Amino acid sequence: MTLQYISTVYPSDPVQDATPVLRPDEMKNHIRIRQSGWAPNQDDLDALSEETEPVNWKLKTWRGAPPVDSLYTVVENGLEDTVPTIAVVDSMRLQGYDEQGPLHAVVVTGMDDQRVVLNDPWGRMYDVYPKDLVADAWDTTLNRLITVDLHEQAVLQETLTEDSE
Repeated sequence: MTLQYISTVYPSDPVQDATPVLRPDEMKNHIRIRQSGWAPNQDDLDALSEETEPVNWKLKTWRGAPPVDSLYTVVENGLEDTVPTIAVVDSMRLQGYDEQGPLHAVVVTGMDDQRVVLNDPWGRMYDVYPKDLVADAWDTTLNRLITVDLHEQAVLQETLTEDSE
């Protein structure tokens, strides 16, 4: 979902053109699937980054309780750069249940003072949730986020080099 966004919507034609879109079966060549499902570590994301250049993936985790605003600070920084953030959430808590369920990754695509817009690969492409509900559902053990860093300058330099030849 994130690669599709960057290759079709991101506001830079050279970045769009340079961004490959991998299918899930292609991603499995770079991310180990564990018994618990897709649970990439930074080594997996580094291998994936090599295939998705100019898109570079970074795993952010906090052991113990992170600062209260950590989730939304990271999300806001991504949105300021026009890139989404992938958050690992408890799927039961995200639905408003007061019990733990399986962990699941969602793409945070928008946010205001009260609400968060999520793109859920298991659900709908555009769901709006209260910020406090998403914060409560955010992975309660490792507080994992996957951020996107674009190597936009490398793409632009490559484009300039090709054009000048």
